[in-house]
Amino acid sequence: MIRISLTEEEKASLIRFRRAQKSTIGERAHYVLLSNSGKPVSEIATHLSRNGHTIRLWLKRYQEDGIAGLNSKKQSGRPAKKAAIIESQVQELLSKSPQDYGYQEAGW
Repeated sequence: MIRISLTEEEKASLIRFRRAQKSTIGERAHYVLLSNSGKPVSEIATHLSRNGHTIRLWLKRYQEDGIAGLNSKKQSGRPAKKAAIIESQVQELLSKSPQDYGYQEAGW
């Protein structure tokens, strides 16, 4: 069972981090805050519709490396490369509004 106890300073940092990040990193900070409030991994996973293994992974990384542990690690291997023609087509598509393609949303 993973239990995280935060100081007031750590808690405040995670709250600021969560509010500033509109990404998975902010969500990972939320996992830590929920664990600090006494929620077990299974309850956090159920509440957020995540796998318990995923919650445990990020809680362990936080215990090991602090906030820096919430960042994704760089993937090994050769970086993906797009063909030049595909890159130009993507740029052309993204230069227009989704509404130009029949979608209701105004932005990508």
